[in-house]
Amino acid sequence: MFSSLKHMPSSIYIVLFGSLATRTIYFMLWPFMAIIFYQKFDLSIIMTGTILGIATLLSITFSVYSGNLSDKIGRRPILITGLLIVFFSFIPLIFLQSFPFYLVLSVGVSIGKGLIETVFKAIISDGIQDAEIKKQAFYWQYFCINIGGAVGPLLGVSFTLYFPRITFTVLAIIYLIYLVICFRAFNQERKKLSGDHYSLIRSLSIIKKDSSFMLLIIAYIIIILVFGQLDSTLAQYFSRENIPALVNLFSYLIAINCTVVVLFQFPFLKFVSKFSDNVQVYLGIILLAIAQIIFSLTPTLFYLGWIAGIIVLSFGEIILFSVVNVQIDKLAPDNLKGAYFGASSMYMLGLVLAPYIGGVLLQLSGRTMLYSVMTLMCFVIFVAYKWAMTHHDRHLRAPST
Repeated sequence: MFSSLKHMPSSIYIVLFGSLATRTIYFMLWPFMAIIFYQKFDLSIIMTGTILGIATLLSITFSVYSGNLSDKIGRRPILITGLLIVFFSFIPLIFLQSFPFYLVLSVGVSIGKGLIETVFKAIISDGIQDAEIKKQAFYWQYFCINIGGAVGPLLGVSFTLYFPRITFTVLAIIYLIYLVICFRAFNQERKKLSGDHYSLIRSLSIIKKDSSFMLLIIAYIIIILVFGQLDSTLAQYFSRENIPALVNLFSYLIAINCTVVVLFQFPFLKFVSKFSDNVQVYLGIILLAIAQIIFSLTPTLFYLGWIAGIIVLSFGEIILFSVVNVQIDKLAPDNLKGAYFGASSMYMLGLVLAPYIGGVLLQLSGRTMLYSVMTLMCFVIFVAYKWAMTHHDRHLRAPST
C-alpha cells in the first residue's frame, strides 16, 4: 500500500495534498447548501434542486473545455484559474451572508472543482508511466478525497452552519496558501505538452466516436444519479422533518460513508481482486442496489437502518469509484488525456439530474418511491456497463479477426 508512494514524483504528492484539502473544503460546503437554502432563505425543494443542478452543469461544461485546453497550454494555468475562482467565491461571504453571495459560492465552488479535479487527474496520468504505480496513484487520490469527505461534514456541521464568517475567512486563506504552492511547484511545467493537439470540437468528435468510452460514461451518469441522492435529496428529506437531530445524523452518515471508504478501500480492493474487473463492478452495482432497498424501507428515526444502508453503499462505492479513472486513462490516447478526463466529467450530469429528479420524486411520491426508483436505476446501470465492456472486448479482438 505505502510502498507505491516512494515511486511517485513530487508533483503527485502536491496533487494528493490538494485532493485532500479541496475535498475537505468541498464537503464542508456542498452537502449543506440544501440545508442553508431552506433554513436561511426558505427555498422550495425544486428551487434548491434547480440551483444545485445548474451549478453542477457549469462545473461539467468548464471541465470539458478546460481538459482540452490544458492539453494545449499546460496544466498549471488551468489549475491556478480554478483555485482563484474558488478563492474569490469565499470573499463576499466574509462580509455578508446574503442569498446572492451564496449563489456565487455555489457556482464558484462548482466551476473551480471542475477545473481543479480535471487537471489533478491529468497530472497523475502525465507524471507516471508505470501502469501499476499510476493505478495506485489514482487509488491514493480517491483515498485522500474520502479522508476529506470524512472530515469535511463534521467541520461543516460545526462551523459552516453556525459560524459562516469565520469559516469563509479560514477557507479563503487555505486556498490562497495552496494556490501559492501550486504556482511555485508547477513553475517549470512546459507550456505545451508533446504530441498533436486538436481543437475542442475535433477532440469531442474523436471522443464521441469512442463507443466504449461513451457507454462507460452513460453507466457512470446513472451511478452518480443514484449516489447523488445522498448529498442532495436525503439532506432535504431530513431537514423537512423538522427534527434537529436528523441534521446531525445526516452529517454523521456522510462522515461514516467516507470513513468506511478510507478504512476499507485498500483491504476490500485486495479482497475482490481475485475476481475479474467486470465481476468486481457488477458486485459494486449489486451493493448499490441493496443500499437503495435499505433506504426505502428504513423508518425515519431508526438510525441503525440508515447507518447499515450507508455502510453497504460505501462498499459499492469503493469498487465503482476506485476503477473509473483507471479505466478512462487506459482508453485515452496520450495526446488527449486532458480532453478525455475533461469529457469524463460528463458523468457528473448525474449530479445535475440527482437533486431535480430526487426532489420531484420526494415531493410528489415520498421517500419510499424515491429509493424504489433508484433501485430500478441500478438494473439500468448493470445493462449499460455490460454493453460498454462487451463493445470494448469486441474492439480489442477486432485487429486479430
